[in-house]
Amino acid sequence: MATTNLKSKARRPLKVKLLNASGQVIEGLIPSGHLSTEDPGLAIANELGKHKHLDPTPIP
Repeated sequence: MATTNLKSKARRPLKVKLLNASGQVIEGLIPSGHLSTEDPGLAIANELGKHKHLDPTPIP
């Protein structure tokens, strides 16, 4: 009986194929087993804080 190592399978990235707005195929990888623990809004604010010369503008 063959055994498999479940931990090594759980860490493999997930390959995805999606369509963008113009209908083109986009391929990408989603790293599995590595969920971000940081708030996305806070991560954006921290990154923008490094670039003091940029002024945010509203999208019309």
